[in-house]
Amino acid sequence: MCLQCCVDAQVVVPSILLGNNNAHEKSIDRLPWSLYVATKDGFQDEWPKDWYGLLRINDPDFVFPINIDNPDWDALHDAFYCLPRIGRDFYDACVRTGWNQSKYIHPETWFIHYVILVLKDIKTPKEKKT
Repeated sequence: MCLQCCVDAQVVVPSILLGNNNAHEKSIDRLPWSLYVATKDGFQDEWPKDWYGLLRINDPDFVFPINIDNPDWDALHDAFYCLPRIGRDFYDACVRTGWNQSKYIHPETWFIHYVILVLKDIKTPKEKKT
């Protein structure tokens, strides 16, 4: 069973990072990354409850906690260590989605700031228009 199913992951933001439409039609590179949250603990702490996962299909490429009011930047940067191919895909997806390299040196720093803004927007009630 895939890890996404084991933790009963729920989508928070579909297509938070854009896929590569120019990639081969059967390539995983075409798929966007979506942000999910685990609603229960996975086996062997692979994806703890209430942690976020960034995934394209089934198993997350990255799993990380986010405290939107006081992020632990060291822990967040550590969460983005990965295989070179996944890192390159993440880098490219950040560029396609809007990473400003002159403001944020590292793509994971930009991405976490981006996720925090999106999560704050989701959690903030919208003002009713009259």
